[in-house]
Parts: sequence; C-alpha cells; structure tokens
Amino acid sequence: FDYRGQREPLLRDYFFRAAKHFSPVIAVDTSDGRFYVSTSDQAVGRLTFIHRAPFGVASMTKTFDVLKAHSGDAGVIEGKTIIDVGANVGTTTIPALKTFGMGSSIAFEPAPANVRLLRQNVEANRLDERVATFELALSDHDGDVAFDLSDSNSGDHRVRLDAVAKTPDAYGEADRDVITVRARRFDSVAASEGVDLEQVGLAWIDAQGHEAQILSGAQALLGKVPLAMEYWPYGLQRSKGLDMLHSLMGDHYSEVIDLGRSDTGSGSHGSRVRDVADLARVYGGLGYTNLLLLP
Repeated sequence: FDYRGQREPLLRDYFFRAAKHFSPVIAVDTSDGRFYVSTSDQAVGRLTFIHRAPFGVASMTKTFDVLKAHSGDAGVIEGKTIIDVGANVGTTTIPALKTFGMGSSIAFEPAPANVRLLRQNVEANRLDERVATFELALSDHDGDVAFDLSDSNSGDHRVRLDAVAKTPDAYGEADRDVITVRARRFDSVAASEGVDLEQVGLAWIDAQGHEAQILSGAQALLGKVPLAMEYWPYGLQRSKGLDMLHSLMGDHYSEVIDLGRSDTGSGSHGSRVRDVADLARVYGGLGYTNLLLLP
C-alpha cells in the first residue's frame, strides 16, 4: 500500500520519532548534501529527514528561477556570496553552494544547538573553506539580546523584545526558555571582517519576525543586492517591525515578488506585489509567505 507515494515518508517519520529515544542527532543523505539534524526538532530536522531534502529547498529553487528570469542572466548568482541570516543547521547555505552554484556563504545563527549542527554539516560536506559561520543574532545594534528557544522547532527560536512580552503568544512564547545571545549589526561585521560586498549576490533572511531590525543594521546591503526573506506578519507585529519593514521595502526595492510558502512546489512563477501593505492583510493571522525583493 503506497497511497500517492506516502509509504516511505510515513516509515521515515516513524523511524525519526523512534530515533529520539536512542540518539540526539541523526544523519540524512540528500541530493543537496548530508545533514545532521536533531531528533528533538519536529520541524526543520524532521521534515529534512522524512523527505530526504533540506527544508525549504523548493522555495530556494523557485527563488533562483525567478531571480534568473528577472535578471535575464542564467548565471547571475554563479560564484557569488550568499548572506544567510538565520542559517539554522545549513539547509540554505549548503544547497546554495552545492546545488545552486553560489561560491561562498557568510552564515549567521544565534541558537547554540543550531550552530553546532551548522558547523558539523559544513564540515561533513567539505565546505569549510567556503563558509564563514558566526554565532550571532543580527539586529539594529551591537550588544546582547534576549533570545527565546522553541523546544520542538529549531527554526522558531526568536529574538525577544521587552516591549512585546505581553502580546499574544499563539506558540506558547511566554513559557519558553530565554537565553542571552550576542547581537551585531551586519554593517559592523562587514567592516570588522572585511566582507567583500561586491561579491554578494543574494541575502537570505529568515529571522522569525526580526527582519526589519536586521535590515536597519544592514545599510551595506539594503537596496543594493537581491533579498529573499520570509514574511510573517504575526512575528513582525510581535517585534514591532511590521510597519518598519514595509517602509524599508518601499524605500529601497523596486520590485517585490510573492513566492509563496516554503513547502510549495518549485515552479518558476511569482506574483508581483504592487502595495506591500496589502501583504499584511493577505497573510494575517498566522499566515506567512516568502518574498524576493529586487533593487
């Protein structure tokens, strides 16, 4: 019995859930590389293991297809650097280099457990010399920030702002463990590390609602390189960044393309957004989408 090809994913899901009792980490080989994932991670890690594909790779395929179509240059990102913000365990950085032809990655990830697996995955795929990893939260200032941890989703750790402590917590945010992590502006990192901004071909940001603050601290990138990012009104509102993000998008990008959710197919079509404020109405509640912003 293999209804619509679901037999193997169901068996792999069962195996993944059982593996938690025997090992904190499990490996999965995919066409985009090898990934070590946490058996406690019921989102990014579990889906990567079940489908033998890095989480969000369908969205990456669509992003690169649209970027190439709009630039008219099939090699627009060939050999370029990707800035990966919220790099998780490498599910964007590693395919970008191994599958999509980018030359190097500067990866930022503040969650300690994610960083350990990110570095392990970079090494497992022999990309040590092409990936620079920073255990940092990017933001609009240099210092420390409070950071809350999801106990079941490695992709839903978030910078926590005092101003939003009493806002609705649809995901049980009020009960999460909170740690302190280092934060820096991208501009500070670029200056101190000598980042070659001329080589940056794409910025990829998935920061669970902290995107506006990140872009505010990234004037070196803002409006200068294409930007792929998650757009999640719930998280943006909690971070008091929704209106700020709309302003930054309107002021610095000539075109905004709605690519759809991370779990959608890899078709090459996106929808041009004529009024960025409409996005909050379309994806209200707990909805989200992925956007490609073109300078």
